[in-house]
Amino acid sequence: MPQTAFIWDLDGTLIDSYDAIMEALDETYKHYHLPFDANFIRRYILQESVG
Repeated sequence: MPQTAFIWDLDGTLIDSYDAIMEALDETYKHYHLPFDANFIRRYILQESVG
């Protein structure tokens, strides 16, 4: 029996996941001892995800 998969993109419409994304990125940057510029990254994500 064939299986069908769906990808639902709810982010920005029904779910605002930017805070969760930023927290995950912060933890990742800390793990690798990298500088984390939250304002720059947030602007970049908002600009590029819309574009």
